[in-house]
Amino acid sequence: MRILRGAIGSLVITTYPSEPILAIAAARSLNSSPADYKKAIGTLLDRLVLRGLVVDRGMQGELCCRLLLTLARDKAVSSFMQQDVHSPEGPKVQAVELSLFLQALLGEDLGVPRDKILRAEFLNSVQGIWINFTHFVQLTQPLDEMTPSFLREAWSSGIAFQCAFLQPVIDGFFVGYDGDLHKQFDISKLVIISWQSKVKSQAAAATLVDALTSPPIVEESNSKSIGGSQMLLSYSWI
Repeated sequence: MRILRGAIGSLVITTYPSEPILAIAAARSLNSSPADYKKAIGTLLDRLVLRGLVVDRGMQGELCCRLLLTLARDKAVSSFMQQDVHSPEGPKVQAVELSLFLQALLGEDLGVPRDKILRAEFLNSVQGIWINFTHFVQLTQPLDEMTPSFLREAWSSGIAFQCAFLQPVIDGFFVGYDGDLHKQFDISKLVIISWQSKVKSQAAAATLVDALTSPPIVEESNSKSIGGSQMLLSYSWI
């Protein structure tokens, strides 16, 4: 689904539209077999990414970050709805709890194997938050604020965002819903879950989280801050 935007010498510039249905179909196909998933990712990395054919080497870190998040999302969703994969009604768009996603991404010990109390407190703090992304959209301009309708559209379309290169502090984000999915939808319960990724030779200090911040959620009419909820994640890819 990539669209040619232009060519400069040997450089080909492409982009792609947000296609939620294709993202869901691809996820279902890949998750039908662990061997197929592994083969597809291996082909992408070995034959296309590492050879510099589909992405500039300077952007490989961003791509690897998106792949890790997508793999964790697929693993969490697959385990959550395993009993429904072959239902007569066909595949469904399935939200998944943030706690399951984080455990799929970081492991059941969340990267802090010696601190059971910390793990329990953190999992309790994210209890009841649901995520619903199926694919990524690359932003072309930095964001200094977000509106509830913007978050609702992202949630409804299954979009996670890779921030523009000049975005301060964060590298990307997706939307969560801090409420009961079986009750009437409440737009005020949408939250931002942001991440920052850096290449380091060792794990970053926990104090790094204190310096992280996301753009505020503001009202539609006069851009007045309404103090929307944020959750920030910091990872060091070693």
